[in-house]
Amino acid sequence: MLGEVTYVHRQLSEAMQRQSKNIQTELKHMFKYEISNIADQVGVLGQQETQHLLQSTTTTVITSKAEAAGNAETQIAAVADNQMQVALKG
Repeated sequence: MLGEVTYVHRQLSEAMQRQSKNIQTELKHMFKYEISNIADQVGVLGQQETQHLLQSTTTTVITSKAEAAGNAETQIAAVADNQMQVALKG
């Protein structure tokens, strides 16, 4: 009788170990799939943000005439990358 109990116990233990390994393998695949989906979503959101920023950027041109020594005409342009360009004509 004790031998039968030991045999059944060993069979159950082995079955539980196999199930545990199967569950771990399945969970790893699920996590890899979810991580891949999240990475794809982050990529899409990054592209959407870039597109939004490109669409919302405006160019402003300010022109003024300066009455200074030499009567120079000054043009100042604020360009899309927020740098200032100044052209002086003398």
